[in-house]
Amino acid sequence: MKLSRSLEPQQLPASLKKAGLALLIFLCLFIPFRTPLSDLTFSGVKAIPDVLIVCLAAWYAVAVRFRLRFTIHDVLFLAFEAVAFVSTVFINDLGIGLFLYQTRAIGIYYVLYFVLRNFGFGQKELVPITRTLQAASVPLFVLGVIEKVFSKCILFDTDFASGLDRINYARVYSMFYNPNTYGLFLVFTILLSLAIWYLADKKTPLWLYCTLAVSLYMTMSRSSMAILALVLAVLIGLHNIPEGMAVSVPLISGGMGRIKAVLITALSGVPTMMGALLGFLLGEIGPLGLALSLGFASGAMLYVVFGEILPQAFIMYRSKLPAFSAIIGILVGLFIIYV
Repeated sequence: MKLSRSLEPQQLPASLKKAGLALLIFLCLFIPFRTPLSDLTFSGVKAIPDVLIVCLAAWYAVAVRFRLRFTIHDVLFLAFEAVAFVSTVFINDLGIGLFLYQTRAIGIYYVLYFVLRNFGFGQKELVPITRTLQAASVPLFVLGVIEKVFSKCILFDTDFASGLDRINYARVYSMFYNPNTYGLFLVFTILLSLAIWYLADKKTPLWLYCTLAVSLYMTMSRSSMAILALVLAVLIGLHNIPEGMAVSVPLISGGMGRIKAVLITALSGVPTMMGALLGFLLGEIGPLGLALSLGFASGAMLYVVFGEILPQAFIMYRSKLPAFSAIIGILVGLFIIYV
């Protein structure tokens, strides 16, 4: 096996690349529902992805005549597996069977990554994959609402539902047996939706973003929300770049020096930091201070909405659509508060 003489993506059989894309789309649909499918049929259903991935890997190895291309990622992954093996088998003395069981999933999907990274997939393939994840998220959202409004026993067996503590019982699992896994699925779908919008100019309907956000909220997955919050913080930071340009360019055009214009633009963001600090301090002085700060923030937002945004929306688009959108937004907010 050599490090650099693997076939280029354009040299691979077209049927192999189509099979890889079809497998990815199948996994996007199958994995979220494989547990209930195995409950309704037989336990071996869970092994279908493993078998298909192994077949694709074998097909790829034959196509490149076993001239596989390895990178530093593969070395790091093998080192991780070696450390896990030593820790599980020798240090904790848990046996090789447990090690194989725990690393099977991550190992098989790393094999899938190892194969697909050489296929040269790009924007053309990213769009159907994302659309498939979005399509899968809709029934998951519906099932999650049913689970939240009615009972977990509708989707899960009584033993599983009764074994949950009070906090986890309030979280939505949908078809996943782990709300954190469901949360990561939703975050991944949201990020891919933003990616195809940015890279391929393929927009996602607003209602679908709303269902993804509400689903993520119902999972109460702190790790998933932290990832999404970090991404949103980066996006908001990028959004502030043209906003800063909109402030500084007129100043420079009016004859102001560049350094002075940049300093004034930077100072325009100071009230935001002061407001955040003040809100933090008021939020720490007790329920009264928190109530006052939240009430003040709500009043300011209400003034901006009813005094600026809604009137401008009616001026820009003279129809019932702005009012309809406002009603939908209120209903979505009430739904989030209810669940």
